[in-house]
Amino acid sequence: MRIFVAGPWGDYSGASPETIEENVQRAKSVGQRLVHLGHQVYIPHTMCKGWTNDFSFNQMRDVNDSFIIHWAEALFRIPGKSNGSDGEVRLAGYYSLYIFDDIQETDVVPRVLPGESSKDAEEIWMLYEDVVKEVYDSNRL
Repeated sequence: MRIFVAGPWGDYSGASPETIEENVQRAKSVGQRLVHLGHQVYIPHTMCKGWTNDFSFNQMRDVNDSFIIHWAEALFRIPGKSNGSDGEVRLAGYYSLYIFDDIQETDVVPRVLPGESSKDAEEIWMLYEDVVKEVYDSNRL
């Protein structure tokens, strides 16, 4: 499942560099655990860290919201005070995405992974591997 990771960040709220780094590390840890469960993740904390000098809050909100609207199938909400994350939860709810706040909950939602018993899932994964190999072999990246 494609999961958007939302939670306290602090770049736009004037948080200390130490608090921002703690929030980034917590988001990375959550993302890594989700990947170990077989999910794909988008973690704005890691991608957008340090961009506050180049983009306004509204521009960054638009970038992140586009991932919720066009990419994510679910949102994982890290606990903590965050007006931005609360808005992301509302947006995810509006688009009927799964919303989680417990890692274990994410394991009950069906997803396509290599090694699953479903013939369709295995065929999709093999097709994906063939396409990736073809792209890498042809240097089309």
